[in-house]
Amino acid sequence: MQNGEESLNGGLVRGRRCFFKAHLLSWIHCIRRMMTPFSRALGREAFLWGLAAILLADRPILAQAKIQWVYPASGATVPLGVRLLNWHHEAKSHPNPELMARLLRVYVMERSIDPSIDPPIIGSYLFDEKGILFTPRFPFSERIGYLAIHESMTSTWIPDEKESNPTQVNQIDPQAEVLPENLLKFYIHFSAPMSGSAIYKHLRLFNLSDRCEVQWPFLELGEALWNPEMTRLTLFMDPGRIKTGVKPLIEVGPSLEAGKAYILEVSQKWKDATGNPLSEPFRKTFTVGPSERNPINPKSWNILPPKPGTTQSLQVSMNKPMDAALAMRMIGVIHDGQPLEGTPWLNDEATIWRFEPAAPWKEGTYGLRVESLIEDLAGNNIGKTFEVDIQETIQRRIVNASVIIPFSIQPKTP
Repeated sequence: MQNGEESLNGGLVRGRRCFFKAHLLSWIHCIRRMMTPFSRALGREAFLWGLAAILLADRPILAQAKIQWVYPASGATVPLGVRLLNWHHEAKSHPNPELMARLLRVYVMERSIDPSIDPPIIGSYLFDEKGILFTPRFPFSERIGYLAIHESMTSTWIPDEKESNPTQVNQIDPQAEVLPENLLKFYIHFSAPMSGSAIYKHLRLFNLSDRCEVQWPFLELGEALWNPEMTRLTLFMDPGRIKTGVKPLIEVGPSLEAGKAYILEVSQKWKDATGNPLSEPFRKTFTVGPSERNPINPKSWNILPPKPGTTQSLQVSMNKPMDAALAMRMIGVIHDGQPLEGTPWLNDEATIWRFEPAAPWKEGTYGLRVESLIEDLAGNNIGKTFEVDIQETIQRRIVNASVIIPFSIQPKTP
């Protein structure tokens, strides 16, 4: 019933508007013929506009649209999203996402931002009784300013000014000094969120042995692989120059050659999310060893159990360096079939994994669980090398099995 009443009221309002419009035109036509010298002195246009204002004085006026930054109830100072208030759709129907994205656009405030060219922030839109709500795909950062635009209306959110050090590269993984010839990827860690555009022009690989720059060594993706905080970049080497028998490797050659030295350089001109360049360039120097084409075998790892009743770290020595990011996520300890709470960490070379339990160790049997998707520096997995058919790789990833290596914690016998 309510929807019917709203429909009826809407029809009456539209009919009333048409009635006023028709009679207004009729009145204006009559007044034009009855204009007095006094009215002509006032000005024909001013007189007619004044008459129109009198006739339509009782017509309701819609509230002006307004941009509002939406904050969490916890009192945090960083907004969760942006809302366009008091916006009324002419058709009174639910606007589609394309229309909402045109009506409300949000940008990162950089020094050279141009809304007519630069793409807005990606996110989702919701239409409700208050208007249009935009929520970014990744949470707003407390270090970055944002600009919201609706037609000619703008609103900005600027973080509180805090003294902060310039953004820098903290480290590049793998940290080992000798890397395999078929290295799959690097991880670049920054001290603060970075801008994600045009990243490859800020990255260069130099062959120190041949005194030249390596051409096209990286897999240049349309959308770079960042963590949600935009502080860690995953940089892939071109796999076509790694896999044996592939055309790029045959025609161009490998990006890295065993026995030679290289420098991976990050340009100082790379800007962070606030539009400021890095504090200084960063260079990682390394030498290249033989290719690693053997699958991972956790059963060959050396497990050093701690003493019961202590919180000593469990130590696992792996027989080759692992992908550090994956190793931190895909190695764990189980007890009685359940994950054991604790803190894992790796050495710089990612060859030793340690685990400190949240509670003292108890006597008994435990298990070291390793997910099969763990990778070494060349992308080899448990039981599979990087040199596999693409279809096999997809099937393996769907299974996502794990390997459990049992170990016991017992008091030392005298």
